[in-house]
Amino acid sequence: SSIAIDGCTQIISRSWSATDDCGNVGTVSQVVYIIDTQAPVAVTDVPAEITVECSDDVPTYDVVFTDNCDQVLEPSAISSIAIDGCTQIISRSWSATDDCGNVGTVSQVVYVIDTQAPVFTNHPENVVITCLDEVPAIPVVNAEDACSEFELSFFETTSEGACPIVITRTWTAIDECGNENSIEQTITVVDNEAPVFDPFT
Repeated sequence: SSIAIDGCTQIISRSWSATDDCGNVGTVSQVVYIIDTQAPVAVTDVPAEITVECSDDVPTYDVVFTDNCDQVLEPSAISSIAIDGCTQIISRSWSATDDCGNVGTVSQVVYVIDTQAPVFTNHPENVVITCLDEVPAIPVVNAEDACSEFELSFFETTSEGACPIVITRTWTAIDECGNENSIEQTITVVDNEAPVFDPFT
């Protein structure tokens, strides 16, 4: 038998012969072509799709491939990012090519979403005052958001009618993805002073 290589094909030529007592020779030949059509296979478990919060880390993977013929593989990775409204879409793929040009690929799509509202870093306390006291000044309220910019608005209302009077102060923070959070401060104005008669009137 003999072995030859043609590109990625191994060619094995075999022959068998038999000679009878009269010197007649019978021969049988065979050619075996050994080819590689199987792509490398990933042995790393990579989910096809995942969704993560924008405040969390995107998982990373060290993808390992095996191949039926090629023992030395050099995987490569590529990724791209697209934006769809408030969702960041990361498309990732890992691939390995064997010596015969067969390519094995693993792909994944990561959706990065923002469902977390801004968080207030301080909260003014509720207050009870008398009608003779001065209404406290509007305090400075701060908030923060892990993923995007936000708008902070303020609104104040005063109840109508008899005592007590309630002043309600509301701060609202809305981020770019529409996630909203609000806090309130109430100032209750009470009248606990009885009327005083003026004997001179």
